Amino acid sequence: MPAPLPPTKPDEPKDEPKTTLPPKPTGPDATAPVVPEKKTTPRVETPAINSIGPQNPPSYEPAELDKALKAARESFGPSTDITPAAYESLCRLAEVLTFVKRSGAGVAPADQKQALDDLLRRATARPAQTDKIAESATALLAGADAKGGILLAGDVTGVGVQGDLHGAAVRMAGQAKPVSVLSGQSLAVKKDDKVLILGHLVRDPAKNLAGYKGPQPVVVWAILAVKLP
Repeated sequence: MPAPLPPTKPDEPKDEPKTTLPPKPTGPDATAPVVPEKKTTPRVETPAINSIGPQNPPSYEPAELDKALKAARESFGPSTDITPAAYESLCRLAEVLTFVKRSGAGVAPADQKQALDDLLRRATARPAQTDKIAESATALLAGADAKGGILLAGDVTGVGVQGDLHGAAVRMAGQAKPVSVLSGQSLAVKKDDKVLILGHLVRDPAKNLAGYKGPQPVVVWAILAVKLP
């Protein structure tokens, strides 16, 4: 009789590869579909270009106007003569006044405006003073590299508006041609007025003064014209 066969062992289960699944989302967005993140292109900010007025103008804090007023007062000393130092300090004051940061209407706060009025009355108390201002301004305009603030005195020979630019032509004593004074607002002057102008020199205005299309090689940008008696 043949020998009995050994008992067969049942097949052992083979290990199946395990797949790891990501954890299920929980919370209020558990049932929300997964939305791929959008890639955004960063926005490039371009510098604003003035629609009217000097390009890339300076900017001054109100405290700098106080400092310029004080320096101009002290430049006179006990005299009211328009010395070179006094004229230079008045030009600096004109520059700061033109571009000082303003929080409201008007060329300056009430206390600074009063100090400015007092100073300008002192600087123009005598005809010899306005003549000296005109002489100094003429010399400044004649300089090829002159820049910054300017104070000038003369007679208005005409006014006009070109687009958003308001202008006045001011002829100073000894000058054959008037100076073009431009502003973004009315300077409240008329023909034949005697005026004192505080402003900023702009050379090559067709390129450096937005809104201007004239042929002048240099103009004055101003926010303040003071009528003289």
